Amino acid sequence: MLEIRFGTDGWRAVIGEAFTFHNVKRVAQAVCTLLREKETGGKRHGRQTILVGHDWRFMSERFAASAAGVMSANGFKTRTLSHPATSPMLSFAVHRMKARLGIMITASHNPPHFNGFKLKDSYGGPMDDNFIREVEQMIGHDPVPPGSETPQETEVIKSYGGHLARQVDLGRLKSSKIKIAIDCMHGPSAAVVDHLFGNPAAQLTLLRRGRDPFFGGVNPEPIEKNLALLQKTVPESHCAVGLAFDGDADRLGVVDEKGRYLPPHVVFPLLLLHAIENRKWKGKVVETVSMGYLPERIARHYGIPFQEVPVGFKYVSHLMRREPVIAGGGRNPEATVSEGAEPSGTESYAACCFSNTSSPNAGRCPGSLTIWRPASGNPGFRDGISGRTGPSQTARPGPNRFLKKFLIPNPEGK
Repeated sequence: MLEIRFGTDGWRAVIGEAFTFHNVKRVAQAVCTLLREKETGGKRHGRQTILVGHDWRFMSERFAASAAGVMSANGFKTRTLSHPATSPMLSFAVHRMKARLGIMITASHNPPHFNGFKLKDSYGGPMDDNFIREVEQMIGHDPVPPGSETPQETEVIKSYGGHLARQVDLGRLKSSKIKIAIDCMHGPSAAVVDHLFGNPAAQLTLLRRGRDPFFGGVNPEPIEKNLALLQKTVPESHCAVGLAFDGDADRLGVVDEKGRYLPPHVVFPLLLLHAIENRKWKGKVVETVSMGYLPERIARHYGIPFQEVPVGFKYVSHLMRREPVIAGGGRNPEATVSEGAEPSGTESYAACCFSNTSSPNAGRCPGSLTIWRPASGNPGFRDGISGRTGPSQTARPGPNRFLKKFLIPNPEGK
């Protein structure tokens, strides 16, 4: 029998090989078995709500229906999202509806022939590693019950959109009349954009917004090599910023007004500065070990606590559950910039914040917020060996010295 193992953020496999309806049901049954074993205080598992969502990948809705059917057949109160969803949307719904857990059928930024099975904990973020390991051990422990009930559907896009609208100044953004290009990379993020701005929105240029299981022939990952269309569109359409979401919209890519890609090591510090200077938030700054030195220097400059955690956004989100955190970021294009929000990598929120900082009222475009270096390096990058910048990476002044003071070597040489 095939051994199924979860990776850093779920189980992913090739559709039709390891990722089949049979194996999706086996994993769902393992989750049910484990939840029953963890019942405490006489709480009946039938009263625990399970939410199941899916993205736009090939047959994702049918895989989601199979997983939901197994949960229902085991007596759990199961709800499926009535529309394609982003992973942050499911995380929001799990937290808001006080569900026991969420299942998201997606392979995120992976190639088109993959699909996946993510588990979201009751707080909306990544499931605990111990729970995941126990699920793996339970696969095949109990047979999948024959037949299944059709779970009830629930709609969350309106409440999720309303939540985002309450967190950022959309009125200022809309009244600014700035133009924004958004690359949906054939994922379901377009539905969130439409809800926030209306469809059609005159100030938006949406790229690759429709469903395409082949993702236009590229992996739906918002990194520079996959964003040529966005980099071309932004300057041609006179946009102030370009934003790109991956296949399930839990990763964000940013392009400045000149079509230059901003790596996560630059985007996260800019969002952090927005949270500190504009939103006046208080708390700790958290980053994974691969993120570079800029967030630490910014935290030190403002007298804010700073903590570095192992690679993996789950370590950031787990820390956010225990103490106040202004912002948390990882090496991949994922971050949570929020005060009191669900620690689940809310990329739509981060995108709205970035758009706010790019409005004429804010007086800045992304290119004017950064200091550009020669091709040998980008702001905030470590050299991969010593973790320090070298002579070839000397900063070249840009239109705005917004980050320059954090690029000058400090006394510790870090």
